[in-house]
Amino acid sequence: IAIVVKRGQGDTRTETQILNALYDKLWFYILMALLSQVSYLAIVLCYNSVCRIKFSACNLHLKKAKAAPSFGSIALGIIAILGFIVFVEGVLGNMFSKLGISGAGYALEHTNVGLLILDLFLIGIIRAICEEIFFRGLLYNGLKKNFKPFVSVVISALLFALMHQNITQFVYQFVLGIALAQIMERTNNLLYPMLLHMSNNLFTILLSYMFEKGVINYNFAKMPWWMYIVGVLLIS
Repeated sequence: IAIVVKRGQGDTRTETQILNALYDKLWFYILMALLSQVSYLAIVLCYNSVCRIKFSACNLHLKKAKAAPSFGSIALGIIAILGFIVFVEGVLGNMFSKLGISGAGYALEHTNVGLLILDLFLIGIIRAICEEIFFRGLLYNGLKKNFKPFVSVVISALLFALMHQNITQFVYQFVLGIALAQIMERTNNLLYPMLLHMSNNLFTILLSYMFEKGVINYNFAKMPWWMYIVGVLLIS
């Protein structure tokens, strides 16, 4: 819609240039971040309303939460992103760069702490909650009614990876989707995959901020061979 409006105003820039310019505006970034998450909740609420299903069917049990699996889920999210950075940036990043494929997406530039906090809230917390309610709360639980758990895990993970629309992150998002669905299957509590997803997103943003500020400065193109093994092990 934004591109059509700009075209109507006589804007001759490419679609990528138009979107990059729009995402540089804070209001547009917030709007798009919220719109994508609201759409997930709208689908869940509409589906539940039509099928007369209570929201509690997504199995989000806050009162039944236990400390060990809660902290374990948070730790897994952090471990997973460390493996992801090594594997995707080091292995897949070098491979895709040689093929001329870019996996760069639209991200908020953290020019101050306020924008960092905003990103932590919108992407780290809100996105994780909404995506888990949709993919594990609705989609995975719905698939289980018609397919075996293994098939349901794979299908939900595949759709989760495709949803991110980033070819360089597909493998990692698929593996993460399997882990999230498997945790949901084992615990029957949406809180645990939600905590893993949340810690994964939050730590990703914090690492990105540290790279931007030069706190972390690492050349993945010159990464030693043993780091690739470490990355694969962390993701595993």
